Amino acid sequence: MPPFFRTLLYTLFGIAIVALAWEAAALVIDTPTKLPAMSGVLRKAIAIAPSADYVRHATDSGTALLYGLLPALIGAVLLGMMADTSSGIRFLVGPLAVVLGAAPLIALLPMFVAWWGLTMTMKASAIGVLAGFPVMNAVMLVAGEKSRTVAILHGLRLGVVLGMTALVMVEFAAASRGVGYFIMSSANMFDTTATMAGIVLVVLPTILVAALLQAIEAQLGD
Repeated sequence: MPPFFRTLLYTLFGIAIVALAWEAAALVIDTPTKLPAMSGVLRKAIAIAPSADYVRHATDSGTALLYGLLPALIGAVLLGMMADTSSGIRFLVGPLAVVLGAAPLIALLPMFVAWWGLTMTMKASAIGVLAGFPVMNAVMLVAGEKSRTVAILHGLRLGVVLGMTALVMVEFAAASRGVGYFIMSSANMFDTTATMAGIVLVVLPTILVAALLQAIEAQLGD
């Protein structure tokens, strides 16, 4: 089987396994306030996704991703590719990519809030910093072993996952709007079904996008 289809098949199997485990756990726990059934969560997700309130949260999060993740990915990929082709540039940016790519930069979130408050600039900056350096480091490493196209796809995939993770973490801790804020607000009101629905609306699209990029990367790198 071609790597592209194998990766997508693994993704579907993985989602199916998680779904079955979720349903089994919900039956065993038998307490909807702790773990609601997947069917109820999916109905809730379908109901809230087009609502005006959730659309406002999703729009705010999407804007933060656009302003923060897009320039970070472009800069990280370009610098990573340049570092692979030039030893001088690699000497300049390599140390920063290695050190900051390994650092838990989420610890800087209180400083971002102190500098910019609960604003779009704060969220975009945090997303860019948290995703940019690991992507740059990954692109430099992969580009030395595989083609540039595969290295770029690898960086984009990593960026999508890290960017969404950064977005949700920032909105959990320091935001007044966004999908992460929606999830946390629902949890604070002990609305477990809405909380899980918000999680599904964030996690499932991220998995599908990352899996598609990985499938393309696997096919080209075969």
